[in-house]
Amino acid sequence: MFCPVCRYEYLEGATECSDCRVPLVHVLPPEEPKQKSLHPRLLKLAALSAIIGMSYAFLVKTINTIFPGMFINPTLAGVNAVLILIAQLTVAFFFVCFYREYVHDEQKKLKTAALLAIIAALVMVPLSILGVLSFVSNTVILPHAPVRIISTMILAWAGAAVLLYFFIVFYKEISSAPSKPLLKKVVFWAAAGAGVILLRQTLTALYYYYQSTSGHAVDFSSVKIYLILSGIPLVIFPIVTMLIFFISIYREKPPVPAPGS
Repeated sequence: MFCPVCRYEYLEGATECSDCRVPLVHVLPPEEPKQKSLHPRLLKLAALSAIIGMSYAFLVKTINTIFPGMFINPTLAGVNAVLILIAQLTVAFFFVCFYREYVHDEQKKLKTAALLAIIAALVMVPLSILGVLSFVSNTVILPHAPVRIISTMILAWAGAAVLLYFFIVFYKEISSAPSKPLLKKVVFWAAAGAGVILLRQTLTALYYYYQSTSGHAVDFSSVKIYLILSGIPLVIFPIVTMLIFFISIYREKPPVPAPGS
């Protein structure tokens, strides 16, 4: 009898690994390909920076929802624009490190998905940079409102779709890895969170299309409180699942190098 996680051999009659707390198997599964782990500390740093960046972005969104006039002050708005830009870059930095240090060469689909995730994390950066430059130069250099709104919605929707694709591919890659049952669950819920983001972006785009073609906005005043209460989980759930994913990667132990490698 063998433990599928630590691969330790037990005497006949044992049913569970005393260290890993998983059921024993009669035959060990093939060893998983060794992951690249040239700089495990760099990946941990990237995960930690993404945790901080996403937490700040969520905090700002929450404050701005509760206190809409919080960032009217030009100085405060400019500082916040710079910090939001940094927060976006931390997520991109994480996926770059994930691509370089976590994905091994045999995982072709995951390499592609990680590369697309890097692009998705960077798609909103140009608009953020323009916003920062507008503040620094005291000149409005952002595109006109309709162009800015449409481009933002398209980029946000594409980014959410790519993020969902990344987590689906990652889930499939680790679904056969018995040594990562917890990470498998985390990635599953992260994929669900990305799906919620995609749904939210789709509904936003459909509403804007209806508003622009019909010429008038939908009156939600009678159901405003219900929309707020139902919308809170749609905002919180993806953030929480993404943060748990980053935390899981941060806490994951680097693979042990093979002898002589």
